[in-house]
Amino acid sequence: MKTVLILALTLGTVDLVAQTTTNQSKTLTVSLEGTVTEAATGLPVPNLQINAKGAANPPPVLTDAKGHYIFPGLPPGHWMMYTQRARGYLTTIKRLTLSPGKPGQSIDVVVEKAAVLAGRVIDRDKDPVAGAMVSVRAEGFRNGRPVLESFHSASTNDLGEYRISNLLPGRYYVEVDPKPVTVLKRTKTARSRSQSLRM
Repeated sequence: MKTVLILALTLGTVDLVAQTTTNQSKTLTVSLEGTVTEAATGLPVPNLQINAKGAANPPPVLTDAKGHYIFPGLPPGHWMMYTQRARGYLTTIKRLTLSPGKPGQSIDVVVEKAAVLAGRVIDRDKDPVAGAMVSVRAEGFRNGRPVLESFHSASTNDLGEYRISNLLPGRYYVEVDPKPVTVLKRTKTARSRSQSLRM
């Protein structure tokens, strides 16, 4: 009888310690949630993958029909959260710190649609120029001096057509190199734009 009694008390003690440890670990985790909206319209973005990397590597989550997402049970610390580049949306990155004293923290995210620049390259006789290299450049600075930085490029097809996607909305220069002549023309992209360039 004494042996059985001691064993029951020992098991009870282990149970109590395990329960206390579990409760402590629960209080140290933080939930992260928010809403993802589109920059141009302000509307929620459903079914968009959100990733989080930090003290742990939780699986990615998807926004619901209202653009809402939630990461439950994250350990406190420094985190990087980013949206997946999909359905024409550019990747948005957020860096944040989760505090242990705040069990629920909210971070809203605004995503932008990538711009597209498309058009045709023609010569003086209005004939299409095939195989021309079309490059997109933007104004920047290097060593304190203004420069034109190259972003993306594409070759024209047999009809002289080109298409350059995944651009940030903004103002660009379009450089056309049909070899050996180079033409530089300024243009602007908002959501998408079509541009004909004459050689």
